[in-house]
Amino acid sequence: MANSNEADEPVRCLRSSLLENVMNHGKMLRLLVLDIREVIDQPQSCMRFDLYGVQKLIGSCPKIEFIGMPVNLQASGGQRYRRMNYEKNIHLSARQLKAFHLRGDYRPFSRTLNDAKHVSKPFRNRSDFEIFIGHYDKLRKVSFNLKGERKFLNVKEEEVKLYDLNL
Repeated sequence: MANSNEADEPVRCLRSSLLENVMNHGKMLRLLVLDIREVIDQPQSCMRFDLYGVQKLIGSCPKIEFIGMPVNLQASGGQRYRRMNYEKNIHLSARQLKAFHLRGDYRPFSRTLNDAKHVSKPFRNRSDFEIFIGHYDKLRKVSFNLKGERKFLNVKEEEVKLYDLNL
């Protein structure tokens, strides 16, 4: 039986290559939807990106306003679900990011909602920052205030079209 780390190596290389290519062209990038699926009409992503990759991506794209991608926030090691933390040396709050779409999630909604709260942390000082949550076949929008209290909002048809939220 192959070592699981060896089996994951091609996926890690592809993920790194994708992020590197996006970051190389990121100076003028405003909208990014990045999702890889085995079956296009199934909303579940077959590749998830970690928080460090997302943070580097946001840091290298100064004009980015929207990101839609599947994110895995689970820290490695241990049996319990612990979330990764943002690296302190990459400051994100000054970026123009207005919305983030956590795509293709199939875990309990409470965990997905807490992941959204965690992703929003550097951007909570702006009242216009919103998180879209793609959970099974439902799309929800939520914003968090400075204290981390959530507020569910209606998803507008214009947002669905603008951000390709229906993919």
